[in-house]
Amino acid sequence: MRSRNESGMTIQEALQRFAETVTAKMSLLTPGEPEDQLRGPFENLMDDAAAALGWSIKCKGETLLPNRLGQPDYGIHLHQLLAGYVELKAPGVGVNPTRFTGHNRDQ
Repeated sequence: MRSRNESGMTIQEALQRFAETVTAKMSLLTPGEPEDQLRGPFENLMDDAAAALGWSIKCKGETLLPNRLGQPDYGIHLHQLLAGYVELKAPGVGVNPTRFTGHNRDQ
Protein backbone atom coordinates (compact mmCIF):
# COMPACT_ATOMS: atom_id res chain seq x y z
CA MET A 1 0.00 0.00 0.00
CA ARG A 2 1.45 3.33 -1.05
CA SER A 3 -0.93 5.62 0.83
CA ARG A 4 0.70 8.94 1.64
CA ASN A 5 -0.13 11.41 4.38
CA GLU A 6 -0.32 15.19 3.93
CA SER A 7 3.48 15.44 3.96
CA GLY A 8 3.72 12.70 1.33
CA MET A 9 5.02 10.05 3.75
CA THR A 10 4.12 6.39 3.21
CA ILE A 11 3.76 3.87 6.02
CA GLN A 12 7.09 2.35 5.00
CA GLU A 13 8.72 5.77 5.26
CA ALA A 14 7.03 6.31 8.65
CA LEU A 15 8.51 3.03 9.88
CA GLN A 16 11.94 4.02 8.57
CA ARG A 17 11.67 7.37 10.37
CA PHE A 18 10.68 5.56 13.58
CA ALA A 19 13.67 3.20 13.31
CA GLU A 20 16.09 6.04 12.63
CA THR A 21 14.75 8.14 15.51
CA VAL A 22 14.94 5.25 17.99
CA THR A 23 18.44 4.36 16.84
CA ALA A 24 19.57 7.97 17.28
CA LYS A 25 18.06 8.22 20.77
CA MET A 26 19.52 4.89 21.88
CA SER A 27 22.97 5.96 20.62
CA LEU A 28 23.19 9.03 22.87
CA LEU A 29 25.75 8.93 25.66
CA THR A 30 23.42 10.07 28.44
CA PRO A 31 21.64 7.26 30.27
CA GLY A 32 17.89 6.90 30.17
CA GLU A 33 15.24 4.23 30.57
CA PRO A 34 15.28 2.30 27.26
CA GLU A 35 11.51 1.82 27.07
CA ASP A 36 10.88 5.51 27.67
CA GLN A 37 12.99 6.37 24.61
CA LEU A 38 10.27 4.79 22.44
CA ARG A 39 7.40 7.02 23.58
CA GLY A 40 7.95 10.07 21.35
CA PRO A 41 8.97 8.07 18.28
CA PHE A 42 6.01 5.72 18.78
CA GLU A 43 3.51 8.58 18.93
CA ASN A 44 5.05 10.09 15.78
CA LEU A 45 4.85 6.70 14.05
CA MET A 46 1.18 6.38 14.93
CA ASP A 47 0.45 9.93 13.70
CA ASP A 48 2.34 9.37 10.43
CA ALA A 49 0.78 5.95 9.74
CA ALA A 50 -2.71 7.21 10.57
CA ALA A 51 -2.30 10.20 8.28
CA ALA A 52 -1.08 7.94 5.45
CA LEU A 53 -4.29 5.91 5.83
CA GLY A 54 -6.54 8.93 6.26
CA TRP A 55 -7.39 7.96 9.82
CA SER A 56 -7.60 10.00 13.00
CA ILE A 57 -5.64 8.29 15.78
CA LYS A 58 -4.85 9.59 19.25
CA CYS A 59 -2.57 7.86 21.74
CA LYS A 60 -3.51 8.30 25.42
CA GLY A 61 -0.58 7.52 27.69
CA GLU A 62 -0.66 5.35 30.82
CA THR A 63 -4.22 4.17 30.29
CA LEU A 64 -5.97 2.68 33.31
CA LEU A 65 -7.80 -0.63 32.96
CA PRO A 66 -10.71 -0.60 35.42
CA ASN A 67 -11.07 -3.84 37.42
CA ARG A 68 -8.02 -5.35 35.71
CA LEU A 69 -4.36 -5.82 36.43
CA GLY A 70 -2.05 -3.53 34.58
CA GLN A 71 -1.75 -0.14 33.03
CA PRO A 72 -0.81 -0.27 29.34
CA ASP A 73 1.51 2.40 28.04
CA TYR A 74 -1.15 3.60 25.59
CA GLY A 75 -4.81 3.40 24.79
CA ILE A 76 -5.26 3.87 21.06
CA HIS A 77 -8.31 5.80 19.91
CA LEU A 78 -9.36 5.55 16.27
CA HIS A 79 -11.89 8.21 15.25
CA GLN A 80 -12.37 8.96 18.99
CA LEU A 81 -13.27 5.34 19.87
CA LEU A 82 -11.03 3.05 21.90
CA ALA A 83 -9.50 0.63 19.38
CA GLY A 84 -6.95 -1.14 21.60
CA TYR A 85 -3.96 -0.91 23.87
CA VAL A 86 -0.20 -0.84 23.33
CA GLU A 87 2.41 -1.95 25.82
CA LEU A 88 5.88 -0.78 24.82
CA LYS A 89 8.89 -2.90 25.66
CA ALA A 90 12.51 -1.80 25.77
CA PRO A 91 14.48 -2.47 22.61
CA GLY A 92 15.84 -6.01 22.69
CA VAL A 93 13.12 -7.43 24.96
CA GLY A 94 11.28 -8.93 22.00
CA VAL A 95 7.60 -9.65 21.55
CA ASN A 96 7.35 -13.32 22.48
CA PRO A 97 5.44 -13.32 25.80
CA THR A 98 6.51 -16.90 26.61
CA ARG A 99 10.05 -15.53 27.12
CA PHE A 100 9.01 -12.75 29.51
CA THR A 101 9.99 -12.86 33.19
CA GLY A 102 9.23 -10.71 36.24
CA HIS A 103 7.33 -7.47 35.62
CA ASN A 104 7.05 -8.07 31.87
CA ARG A 105 5.42 -11.45 32.48
CA ASP A 106 2.96 -9.95 34.99
CA GLN A 107 1.87 -7.38 32.42
